[in-house]
Amino acid sequence: MSIWYEVEEALEAIIDDYIRVNHLISLFQDDKARLKGLKKMGLQNGVVLELGSGPGNFTKMLDSVVDGQIICLDYSRKMIAHARKGEFKDRSHHIRGIFERLPIRSSSTKCVTASYALRDSKDKPTMYEEIGRILKNKGSLTIIDIGKPDNPIIQQVFSLYIKYIVPLIAGLATRHGYKNPWSILFQTYQLLPINKDLQRLIENLVGPTESNKMALGGLIILSAMKKAR
Repeated sequence: MSIWYEVEEALEAIIDDYIRVNHLISLFQDDKARLKGLKKMGLQNGVVLELGSGPGNFTKMLDSVVDGQIICLDYSRKMIAHARKGEFKDRSHHIRGIFERLPIRSSSTKCVTASYALRDSKDKPTMYEEIGRILKNKGSLTIIDIGKPDNPIIQQVFSLYIKYIVPLIAGLATRHGYKNPWSILFQTYQLLPINKDLQRLIENLVGPTESNKMALGGLIILSAMKKAR
């Protein structure tokens, strides 16, 4: 079984605990980063595409900056079903798809965003090419996610935290025990490029990209604008 399918199974196994435990393992920094990302995004008129929308917690936060519809894309049927029970049924529309083959017309989207989701992509260059394809010229991309610090010493500290401490916190906070679905986070973290390489990748495939780091680079907010082609 590939890591990608393991990630899907892990996420579906933790739907009920997802938001609460993610607050704990991030030391309550996850929503702080989301709020900074929303501030960078600014008020959006029209349709916004959210990638990896999961159980819908970031969708609720998007309501404060989106004056229009929110299209929520996720691959997991269970996550989509859970999110559809949320408060914004009249403003959010859910579609199923994968990041590497977005079911969206080329040059049709003004704003794309994602919160703690794109790191799970199995083919990041293809994913960012797809995002660049669907964005209109001067359309925006805002990403809030776990970062991999450029400094190797800090990077090693974060690696040890994610590998050993995160499963411990999650196990204590849930019924899953130490060997729990949050253990998969370390495998996806290993596949992440370091922050400066990720920024360069997005700049090459989407357009000019601004990077804002939190927690010594352990959290990152990336804001890109599609360059004219």
